[in-house]
Amino acid sequence: MPEIELLTDKLVGELLTFVLWTLVPLFVTMFALVIFYPRINKRLATLVSFLVAFVFFFIRFGS
Repeated sequence: MPEIELLTDKLVGELLTFVLWTLVPLFVTMFALVIFYPRINKRLATLVSFLVAFVFFFIRFGS
């Protein structure tokens, strides 16, 4: 059973790393754009947010 626990710990760790390095920048960028630039087009804000998340994803997982 230690193999299953090790696999679960690794899976949860990777999931948390993914969330911290992609989803957090995505939401933070989205809310920052909407709050600081209220007249911004929502599609443009979404595009910029996904680009920022994409950059953070490749900074962490690209190498």
